[in-house]
Amino acid sequence: FAREGSGATWATVGALACADWDEYIDRAPPPPAYEDPREGFKPGWRKPDPPGRLHFAPDAVAAIARTAGQELGSHTFSHICFREPGCRSEDVLADSNAVAKAFRDKFGLAPTSFVFPRNQVSQTEALREAGIERWRSNPQVSCWNATRRAEQSRLVRGMRLVDSLAPIGSRRAPSREMRASYLVRFPLPDRLWRLHVRRIRRDARRLRSGETLHLWWHPHNLGADVSGSLRRLGELVDTVREAAPKDTRFVSMKDSALAAA
Repeated sequence: FAREGSGATWATVGALACADWDEYIDRAPPPPAYEDPREGFKPGWRKPDPPGRLHFAPDAVAAIARTAGQELGSHTFSHICFREPGCRSEDVLADSNAVAKAFRDKFGLAPTSFVFPRNQVSQTEALREAGIERWRSNPQVSCWNATRRAEQSRLVRGMRLVDSLAPIGSRRAPSREMRASYLVRFPLPDRLWRLHVRRIRRDARRLRSGETLHLWWHPHNLGADVSGSLRRLGELVDTVREAAPKDTRFVSMKDSALAAA
């Protein structure tokens, strides 16, 4: 992204910046008292990975923090889920403060942009209290707002897939809303990938002043075939650059908010 002059927000789980399990235990607040025992931290996670090499990546987080145009945002400290029963505003505040302290201690900055784990938009007042100024909301389509574990179903997931392929409606949004546009689905079969890119290109071509096309993905969305996914990412960036108006800027959430102000 830096080489191509493209800004991005890397919404990072704060725990990734820890050096090892001892630092994580020292920095992490108590997890929410979830009603569902499948949620939350499990002490047994430490056993197969005592050094923490599979759980922590402080060097990678530091690289983001020092790279021009790349914003280090928050994805909570321990990936707590705001809409799952048992998660309270006190949990959100404690978790958010833990991220801010870790990033200040290590990188001299506190995050001001936020992406909700599982896109569970909630508890925004607690986020504001912890210094978060902007967050990503969901598309205005019902299947994207069914975000609790109990709301997931094959129908909901199928509707999301169809929505990413079918040229119905628009995913452009006013920049001030920080609304997600597309989960980029890198692992799709070739034919479906072409339909997906065509859908995104269609919206890019119709962008107007004051509008944003917000593209996002998880690291694991590239993980099954890293080299192939990175090629597709390059293809997508080139496609959007070609289709979008010439004055379109590729920026982070923070810079998008500044431009919309």
